[in-house]
Amino acid sequence: MPAKKTAKKPLAKAASPKPKPKAVAALAAPERNPNDPALSTLLARLAHVEEQLERILHAVEKPGAKEARPAPVAPSPVKILPPSLETADSARLMPVDADTAQFLSRTPLFAKLSAQECSMLAVYLEAKLLPKGHSLFQQGDFGDAMYIVKTGVLEIYKNDVFGSVRVAEVRPGGLVGEMALVENKPRSANVRASEDSKLLVLSRSAYADLKKVHPQVATKFQDELLLLLSGRLRQTTDKLVGSK
Repeated sequence: MPAKKTAKKPLAKAASPKPKPKAVAALAAPERNPNDPALSTLLARLAHVEEQLERILHAVEKPGAKEARPAPVAPSPVKILPPSLETADSARLMPVDADTAQFLSRTPLFAKLSAQECSMLAVYLEAKLLPKGHSLFQQGDFGDAMYIVKTGVLEIYKNDVFGSVRVAEVRPGGLVGEMALVENKPRSANVRASEDSKLLVLSRSAYADLKKVHPQVATKFQDELLLLLSGRLRQTTDKLVGSK
């Protein structure tokens, strides 16, 4: 009996390796055509990733500069002015009252000034409070202002061989120190308050400004001031002649 032929089973084909992704294949085969679209796409992506990594590393290694803050500004130094030789410790300057112009118009020295001109002059005045017993200035002090008595009483003393001699008294409407506006010489007498007094101050610098801005007012004031000075000089001459 003839032997049966055993059918040979076909040999299983060896499993073919799975195809690699195009990008990996492109890396594994650098000899491929550089014009391959897959290779070009992969290289573009790698370049993009590399660019992002460089940005991240740059940000980590060189952090952004902190927001600049303005440097602190040193405070301006306070200017300390030397005390005036004529100003008592308790005396102080301040703006004049609203009725100063009216007071000036009632004062004989300013009688020829109109109400408007008195208002212009009042702008250049300052007020000073001088308590009772305090000195306004001393004989020999440098003079740089004239004082008009608004309230209170001032006493004028002169130094001689017998000491300090009272020579005059100045009441509201009167003035002292007027020579400081016309000459640069030391004070010729001592002045102190015999009661609490309020004074109006016209400094030499303010007077110079008045002559520049309102020359007509300054001229009228100067004329009256010269008449006052000549009158005082005449009185002094008469006293000297009468004493002989």
